[in-house]
Amino acid sequence: MFIILLPSKPYIMIQFVDVISYLRKRQTPLLFFSFAFVYPVSKVLYVRVQHYLFPPEKTKTEVEQYVEKHTQKFLKTFDEYSSKEWNTNVSLDFYDNKKLKASLREANNELERAWKTKLLFEYTPRGNIVMYYDPYKMGFAYYSDNTSIPYNILNAVAMKYVITFRCHDFFFDNQDLKKLSPLIKIHSTEVKEESKEQKKESDAFKQKMKDAPFLKRRKQDKKEEPVNKESKETEIKKEEPPKHINCFVHMGKMYNFSFLNVPAKIKNNNVNFSSGFLDALEQETTLQKQVMNYKDYKNSLVESV
Repeated sequence: MFIILLPSKPYIMIQFVDVISYLRKRQTPLLFFSFAFVYPVSKVLYVRVQHYLFPPEKTKTEVEQYVEKHTQKFLKTFDEYSSKEWNTNVSLDFYDNKKLKASLREANNELERAWKTKLLFEYTPRGNIVMYYDPYKMGFAYYSDNTSIPYNILNAVAMKYVITFRCHDFFFDNQDLKKLSPLIKIHSTEVKEESKEQKKESDAFKQKMKDAPFLKRRKQDKKEEPVNKESKETEIKKEEPPKHINCFVHMGKMYNFSFLNVPAKIKNNNVNFSSGFLDALEQETTLQKQVMNYKDYKNSLVESV
């Protein structure tokens, strides 16, 4: 429906078909031109206004859909299961630094072997991923052909790994979590202790260097700037809680991963063949292992004579 001004008639409501028939009968090119111009412009304006008032929903990318799907599943598990059921596969050694270090002291220990067998094969928008947990590095090790996989995809795969193998405490990222893992505190305290020891060593080194015969600079008097209490309060308020992220270690491409669990070969050094040359070599190796000073060397020469 449109409103137009007809000659010798007031404003009336007429339809589009009536307007065209009226223009043809009267043969008024000015009115026809004005209508032909106003109609498309009004249509464009109508579309623009509708787009502004009711904007269409943005289509999510494949990566965003993948990440959102796994985060929702991961957050639901906190409501469905208890804290004990989250971590049925996590041994008590992880909650004690001393026990964990003792169990990881050997190269091919049982703890690392057990978690290397718990593998997750996952197809992502950036290709296939094989993931397992590395207790020595306290992070997720993975194999993939794509070396530039973003953090959010790896985080989504880690969520699926944690749900599958019931080890929620291995997930350190606190961006989406309400409850933090207790392993974060254990890990952070260990780092703080190491930093304190390093600080002590550096302080001891500085103390030694004070007495060293080096040129010392003159101390310049620094002007004390006035401290605003309000600025200090705002800085304290702005301080956010510490952010924690997961550790991901790229182990190589898919062809580097061995699907077979082949045990390490034990070398047998028992040689049945014996000769004087081999005996001399063994004696040399034993001598190289021994720590000898000059006095012992002179005594050995005297004894040989």
